[in-house]
Amino acid sequence: MGAEALIRWRHPKWGFLAPMDFIKIAEESSLISRIDAWVMDRACRQLAEWDHAGRVHSAFVMSVNLSARRLSDENLPALISETLARHRVDPHRIELEITETAMMQSLETAAHSLAAVKRLGVRLALDDFGVGYSNLDYVKRFPIDKLKIDRSFIRGKNAQALLLIDAVIQLGKKLNLQVVAEGVETDEQREFLAASGCDMAQGYLTGRPLAVEAFERVLERH
Repeated sequence: MGAEALIRWRHPKWGFLAPMDFIKIAEESSLISRIDAWVMDRACRQLAEWDHAGRVHSAFVMSVNLSARRLSDENLPALISETLARHRVDPHRIELEITETAMMQSLETAAHSLAAVKRLGVRLALDDFGVGYSNLDYVKRFPIDKLKIDRSFIRGKNAQALLLIDAVIQLGKKLNLQVVAEGVETDEQREFLAASGCDMAQGYLTGRPLAVEAFERVLERH
């Protein structure tokens, strides 16, 4: 169905660093805005390259995470529009992932920016749903296309966790939203989610984080 663009830092001294090792520091400075812009450009360029090479189908979607600082930036729609045009990418092929925490930091600006982004044709996903405020007003107020159930619920094996998963899936269906389960690692989890009507699964069961070259080899097998 698509892929999520993930960032890693190949540090010359400390080796391979995951986002948790540097994103928080970047968010405390202006660096995160530059990182956001770079990731958006790199993701669109990669999608364009795969399209040109015939590696992906026309409905393949590239998801990109958006920081709270960038979400509150009034220039966000212009940045995205310019990046899409530069790489000649169909806006419907790009999906921005945002969190409730990010939206909370600047509700009015976020609402304005996301409405403008949505008018471009870009898709929007509410990430990590269930662990933040889980305020249904956000789902109604913002032009969301997709709910992503946080992995902590998927890993839970008690009856309450299963009921919550089912409730989020049914909520998504009622609101005509796609629902994606994050952190799916077992066939048992996948079977439960499929039986509950979940649209898509994301996690180690379907694919681990890969460098571009390794991901291209996976595409060739499909």
